Amino acid sequence: MNRLRSVLAAAETGLSALCLIASGLLLHSFVNLMGVNKGFETQHLITVGISLPNSRFPTLEKRTAFLDDVLARLQALPGVTSAGVSNRLPLSGEGGNNVILPEGMHLPLPERPLSDIRFVNPAFFQTMGIRLLEGRVFGDSDRRRHTAVISAMTTAKLWPGKEPLGKRFRMGGDDSPWIEVVGTVGDVRGANLNTPPTLTVYIPYWQRSRREASFAIRTAMDPAAI
Repeated sequence: MNRLRSVLAAAETGLSALCLIASGLLLHSFVNLMGVNKGFETQHLITVGISLPNSRFPTLEKRTAFLDDVLARLQALPGVTSAGVSNRLPLSGEGGNNVILPEGMHLPLPERPLSDIRFVNPAFFQTMGIRLLEGRVFGDSDRRRHTAVISAMTTAKLWPGKEPLGKRFRMGGDDSPWIEVVGTVGDVRGANLNTPPTLTVYIPYWQRSRREASFAIRTAMDPAAI
């Protein structure tokens, strides 16, 4: 009986030690993740997702008009400093992958770089606190043009050591239109904190919006008051 007690006590001590080690490792991993540079700011930010039913919003024009109206209403709320929209917010997964090809480069479709495509409004970058590195973001004056803002990593991949502003690329097949780069922004962790940033291209939502959308609202007050 005494021997059994000794064995049980030893096993209990061993299990306790293992639990302490595991807890320490988890805490260390958590602290490391909290220190990861996300590429955007979360303070005073509210987010909400919506889905646009095809019965009411069957066309790009109808979806664009709806998003235009909602963004204007959100921006007008007391305490709101800026409002953004995207088909996918940072840390919520990839927005929609597609191959991209810079002008002047000839590669078969399977060998072209794969990029995360996000459809956003001009104020999205300010709202999310994503740093503008070069150039500008697209605006209402670009509604009849094919423009994009790309991440720093995308710039380094497509035009290493070169000025990206004014450069053009295609997204998808060879029959797709050329898209002009008007600005570059900092890299953002799109999928989760464990996954490094990937190539990211930001396209105006009025060009290729999706039925799923997420709004981000930055406030000058306690977000719970909005």
